[in-house]
Amino acid sequence: MSLEWNPQGYARLQRRYQRQYGLALIDRTLPYRPSPVGTLLDMGCGNGVLTNDFFGRLLPRPHRVIGVDRDTGMIAAARKRFGRRAAFTWHCRSLTDWIAQDRSLYDLIFSNAVLHWLDTLAALRSVLQWTALHLSRDGLFAFRYSLIGNAEAARDFLESQLRVFLRARTLTLHRPVVSFAQSRAIMHDSGLDITNAEEITGNPFDDDEQHFQWMIYSQPLGRYLSKDQYASFCAFLRAAWEKTPVRVAGHHGVFIGRRLARR
Repeated sequence: MSLEWNPQGYARLQRRYQRQYGLALIDRTLPYRPSPVGTLLDMGCGNGVLTNDFFGRLLPRPHRVIGVDRDTGMIAAARKRFGRRAAFTWHCRSLTDWIAQDRSLYDLIFSNAVLHWLDTLAALRSVLQWTALHLSRDGLFAFRYSLIGNAEAARDFLESQLRVFLRARTLTLHRPVVSFAQSRAIMHDSGLDITNAEEITGNPFDDDEQHFQWMIYSQPLGRYLSKDQYASFCAFLRAAWEKTPVRVAGHHGVFIGRRLARR
């Protein structure tokens, strides 16, 4: 797998952005959790920090915790930091590859800020259908992901600057492919029963610098830039951004629930 994210930069942004949303999702999930949670799957675990946060808030502790992420740098960071925990196993796999082969049942399936990276509604539907089939009888899912329109202006700005820097006319950044209403409908059709859901919009940051850091640390620039190009592009992007600051307007969905009762 390629090194798409900057693990060190992501960790810096995570402390003030992704983690606070992830912890909010964990806190929101805890009242609904089955007891005990023996098995926990984190789909798109990144550097493992939130996986470990969830593990630490569950009593008794899960005996099996699986973290899956497609990025080599993120999985390397998770293994370095949490590799000695006996309950933890880290896998460098895409979600589509994972669901094609994993046959386990889980008491809790968790995913924070990941499912919007699936390229199509069909891919999202496949992951949700797999989730319904691989929850234990009282198992719970807890998902947060970006919806159509999330950070649209910031994404447009980043895309335009990448095109100029790379002299590429056709470069297009990935964008979320699903709305809140579509998510609810697809989940139901996939065999999932939503217990708690919310559509969240607004400015996620409390200072301007975080808006810039979002563009360079929460986007997979390694898909488009070589390691040698990365630092030069960041300087190029900052110069453009300081002339025309662009801010991130968030649009996310939170969904918690169980599988539909099987007849």
